[in-house]
Amino acid sequence: FSSQPNQKMPEKIENVSYITEFDSKYQKAMEMTYTLDATPRVAEFNQKMGSVAILLYHTQLSKFLLVRQFRPAVFTSLVANLPENHDKEYSEIQWSDYSPELGYTVEMCAGLIDKEGLTPEEIASEEVAEECGYNVEPSRLQSISTFVVGAHQSGNAQYLYYAEIDEQMRIGDGGGNVHEGEVISKVYWTVEEAKNVACPDGGHCDVKGPPGVLFAFQWWFFGRKNEKSLPPPTSYTWQPRNVRTADGIKFNTNFDRKKYGYNPKRMKFTLNSITRTWDMSLCPDTATCILVDSVKRELILLQTLRIQVLVGKSRSLEENQGKRIFDIDFGKSDPKMAYTEQDVSKLWFHFSSQC
Repeated sequence: FSSQPNQKMPEKIENVSYITEFDSKYQKAMEMTYTLDATPRVAEFNQKMGSVAILLYHTQLSKFLLVRQFRPAVFTSLVANLPENHDKEYSEIQWSDYSPELGYTVEMCAGLIDKEGLTPEEIASEEVAEECGYNVEPSRLQSISTFVVGAHQSGNAQYLYYAEIDEQMRIGDGGGNVHEGEVISKVYWTVEEAKNVACPDGGHCDVKGPPGVLFAFQWWFFGRKNEKSLPPPTSYTWQPRNVRTADGIKFNTNFDRKKYGYNPKRMKFTLNSITRTWDMSLCPDTATCILVDSVKRELILLQTLRIQVLVGKSRSLEENQGKRIFDIDFGKSDPKMAYTEQDVSKLWFHFSSQC
């Protein structure tokens, strides 16, 4: 086994094109209207699926098992944001002049919650088998956390798990579902390599993928593995204060998308002689700051009202499973679900990313 990917690096990406008018089960752009404090409001909403992610640790190798894959949205974002491509239409950018290496990430085994009738644990088990080639029964998955992703757009939930594997559990080579456009290679990181990412010595956390990798590694290194949880430093439990209720939540798919900072796109491209399509959505970058009161030794967080989060959490409720978003009565949802506790952050509209 090696910490290096077992797949030869592709040399060129070709035949790149984008369209904006398409139907997708992965991206559904909408405008959301609602009333708050007797005032009509409008906001963007992008209907997406929830997801699962699994931190895998190989006990015989004493290494973490991650996956390396080409992410079309990451490639698109990095290339489009290069100085020479500012203010260019996508059709004007010479995509094939750039290395596909720009689009590769190293991340946890993960997948969308896109199979009806399966629990998140069952979907996570399938993803481990499909992407990594190991049989991990749902009952052997340890829940790390469930948190909100895309709070300003979709309010989806991601379920994060931990599992230990060994060679007796191997059932195949993994590699993902080629029919879904996945080309995945396995990457093994030593504990020391992972620690350098999670707790760099006075340096910058170099996460070459979703931030969940950083969260999961820090969970592992701070003693919260093998069902051994550190006691919380305080008895603090957050509850939103001065809760306000949004009424009359409705959705419209026929709206001027240019008024918001994102726009779903479908990318078509050829890589490794395989032609694929991938759906993504344009959204602003985000700048985030962690504030600490050094005198009180306290973190300073913000309570933020996110109607998108209320919608996302409501969609995941058992009574709403299988319902169209237009058929859900959001007036029955607990208004506290609309609130997040988060860092100070701001959307950065000068450049745009893909998500």
